[in-house]
Amino acid sequence: DDGEARLSGDGAEGRQVITLGDKEVDYDPNFRLYLNTKLANPKYSPSVNVCAVTLKGLEDQLLSVIMAFEKKELEEQREYLIQETSDNKKLLKNLGDSLLRELATSTGNMLDNTELVYTLEETKSKAIQSASQLLRDGYRPAAKRGAILFFVLTEMALVNSMYQYSLASYLEVFNFSLRKSLPEDMLAKRLKNIMNALTYNVYNYGCTGLFEKDKLLFSFNMTIKIEQPEGRVPQEELDFFIKGLSFSLLLCVGSNCPVFSPGLHCQVPTHSGPL
Repeated sequence: DDGEARLSGDGAEGRQVITLGDKEVDYDPNFRLYLNTKLANPKYSPSVNVCAVTLKGLEDQLLSVIMAFEKKELEEQREYLIQETSDNKKLLKNLGDSLLRELATSTGNMLDNTELVYTLEETKSKAIQSASQLLRDGYRPAAKRGAILFFVLTEMALVNSMYQYSLASYLEVFNFSLRKSLPEDMLAKRLKNIMNALTYNVYNYGCTGLFEKDKLLFSFNMTIKIEQPEGRVPQEELDFFIKGLSFSLLLCVGSNCPVFSPGLHCQVPTHSGPL
């Protein structure tokens, strides 16, 4: 049933109630209802709050883990500034106009103008936050790789329902990889070290719980998912590898070819040059 519960404010005698259809039910703000499902990709109405892990959400979470490991002080400063920004949304929204107005109308000693000084401090905080965000985005490729690898692990449940991997255990592997990856001053090399260590450790972690017959599929899926975002695995080529020639293409190979012929493969052009 897609019927929604609507909080209707105070009912009789100051009670908080929820309207369910045409009925009023007492409401407790501490009440929580959590629903769990075994479906890998269930469909919910927009009014339902879904707490499932998403690729983008996990990427942001792993990015915070990386920053806490690489630049702990900067990450703490960023979190503080985010909170400070949240507390001053209205001021920050009009920050540019306010600063220009104060500079244009300020007379005498600028340091005596407390509102101007406060506005300048807010501008400085925003600048620091922007610099922090730029540095965070520099580490995003490693976080993206981590998110991709987690979903590669979870997709193995489609092969065998016994293959289950929790996010908590995966975060342990992720943190272990950060500690074991070789340090490097250059960001590009550091990212490469993190991603190589992470990919290696996740592969070993995944293979530990897989049947031998499923390890090749795991390796293949991991490789494809890593290469696809880089544009190195065109979807058309992947479809051809998985599905083979389409029925319509087979019919177009030769106008006189029957739908099925033992010699049909001989009429399909093949690559004869050097590999």
